[in-house]
Formats: sequence, C-alpha cells, structure tokens
Amino acid sequence: MGNVTNLDDEKWMKQIWNWADKAYIDESIIPRELKKLLELKEINISHNDDIKNIPESIGNLKNLERFILVGTNVKKLPNSIGHLVNLKFLYISYVEKLTDFPESIGNLKNLEHLS
Repeated sequence: MGNVTNLDDEKWMKQIWNWADKAYIDESIIPRELKKLLELKEINISHNDDIKNIPESIGNLKNLERFILVGTNVKKLPNSIGHLVNLKFLYISYVEKLTDFPESIGNLKNLEHLS
C-alpha cells in the first residue's frame, strides 16, 4: 500500500512541475526537488501573464503559508485551495479574470489576510 502513496505523490508533484514549466515559473519559486517542494512556504507568481490556471494538486502543499497571484491571468482557484491548512496570506489583487471563489476557501482557518 505504501507504493500506491508514492505513486500518488509522484503524480501530483509531476502535475505541479509540468504546470510550472508551461507557465515559465522559475525553480527558485517552484522547486523541482521533492524535499524543497514539500517544505515550500511561499509561492509568488505575481505579474506572470502565462499563468491562466492553478492545478488542483496545489492543495497538496501543506506547508504553504503565502500564495501571491497578483496581476496574473488566473480564471479560477482550484477547489483544493481549501486543503492549504497553513495558508495565512492569499494575495489575488489585479486578477481581473478571477470571478468566483471555491466554497472550500472557507476551510482556510489560518487565513489572516485576503486581498
């Protein structure tokens, strides 16, 4: 059964890495190393016009505290955003195409700042 978890982990990580590659997100922002990805506390992808979506697998980044999407072309936030239990700051200013929030955003009990 442990192998299934490893395969699942590998799948969601590859999903994040593929998304980052397609959107030209630097390795300093989304590390391409397993340990660094799992320890990631901040994603700042501000002012990147290539970012139009956020993968559902982002909800697996349990240590994420700050998610900064200012000035991107994101159209919707994934429902899995509610799984980011340590998220304290969500910055979505100037994301003009974003019109709706998933209900799961209410699960972010540690959220201190939303703008």
